[in-house]
Amino acid sequence: MARTIEIMINGRRMETLEGKTILEVCQEKGIYIPTLCHLEGLTSRGSCRMCLVRVEGAKTFLPACTTEAKEGMVVITEDQELVSLKKSILELLFSERNHLCMFCEKSGDCKLQSLAYRFGLDHVRYSFNWRKFQLDVGRKYFLFDQNRCILCRRCIRACEEIAGHAVLTVKDRGPDLMVCADLDLPFEQSTCVSCGTCLQVCPTGALSDKYSAYVGREEHFDRKRTVCTFCSIGCSIDVLSRDGVPAKIEGVWNEGPSSGILCVKGRFEPFYEDRPKIKDPMIRKNGQLVPVDWDEAESHILENLKLLGGVEHCIGLISSRGNQRGGKGLQSIFWTEWIPDRGFWSSGRKRNPVRY
Repeated sequence: MARTIEIMINGRRMETLEGKTILEVCQEKGIYIPTLCHLEGLTSRGSCRMCLVRVEGAKTFLPACTTEAKEGMVVITEDQELVSLKKSILELLFSERNHLCMFCEKSGDCKLQSLAYRFGLDHVRYSFNWRKFQLDVGRKYFLFDQNRCILCRRCIRACEEIAGHAVLTVKDRGPDLMVCADLDLPFEQSTCVSCGTCLQVCPTGALSDKYSAYVGREEHFDRKRTVCTFCSIGCSIDVLSRDGVPAKIEGVWNEGPSSGILCVKGRFEPFYEDRPKIKDPMIRKNGQLVPVDWDEAESHILENLKLLGGVEHCIGLISSRGNQRGGKGLQSIFWTEWIPDRGFWSSGRKRNPVRY
């Protein structure tokens, strides 16, 4: 069991458990520390340097996300020198690649942009060294724009540590350093399975969902918690909609059987469904399904139930995927029933079930 230690942050004495980082302690106590590369659930690397803090006795500033809190430690999270340093870091990021916010799909939801506003960044003192990186738009559901990438490596860590695919990595060094898939392959030729985990963790507009791009900001969407029905796992999802129209699906971190990881079917495919929605009950007449009113549908069901011997001789199956693409429909079902004279349950598969 971790023992309790006492540290001082910004002149306040506070207790915490041994083994936590300075950033975790500050978040626990409601003390703000800016971050870009850090994300709960991923290993901390301290690569963005936005979480630097002053620790008494240390020779230099230390990243709060990777520095463990120690007994008696004295920490300063913000002073004039720290603010000036972090503002310079932001200027370097903006000068390195194209971050013209007014043209970016993520404008309004971008973590880099929000930090620029927070630190009052209204100009960049350094010359712009923009190179024109080609967009990777080969994937059906999302695109990758290296021009917006800040090399925080969130996507790489999430792909490996959360999704378990290890598709993403980096190549080259210095100003040529960039994120790539596998051995520098285009996304459509790589082993990427389009789970979209990298898309959800990206703090800037480097990774964008093609379907929901430029539809609106986070504040414009209504977020509803529900369960994915594409398979029996039942992943927890948030459906983001605007004006009643669904626009985006996101996994819910640390919740449900998948802890936020979704597959391509659960995250993207619902928006590419082209079959018309059935709005009325339908009865098969002369080999064709035709819409009818509810009274006729109920009468039809009752008549056919009587022919089968009543409700006690029937079993029902309701599924969002009962009628598959192509119109072939359900080809077989599993059934189970109680056999009174034998005293046990019987089950099996019925081919080509009766359809009404």
